[in-house]
Amino acid sequence: MTSIPIDAELQIELEKLEKFAHTHGQTPAAALHDAVTTYLRVQSEIVDDDIAAIQRGYDDVKAGRTVSIEEFDRHMRQKYGIPR
Repeated sequence: MTSIPIDAELQIELEKLEKFAHTHGQTPAAALHDAVTTYLRVQSEIVDDDIAAIQRGYDDVKAGRTVSIEEFDRHMRQKYGIPR
């Protein structure tokens, strides 16, 4: 059998995964598959949201819907309570 060395933090996470899998009637491989699948789906949704936000910003600039840096500065300082 070939062994792959892993660090202590990863070992702890794998032990948590094994316990989770056992508690939910799954094999560790099935639990890991589900976790990775969920992670990748969520990351894909985040990327899709980011791309849509960038496209909206680009469309706003093309349509002339912009504000001056001074107006932006004033708005951000007011919104977040940043003093001058």
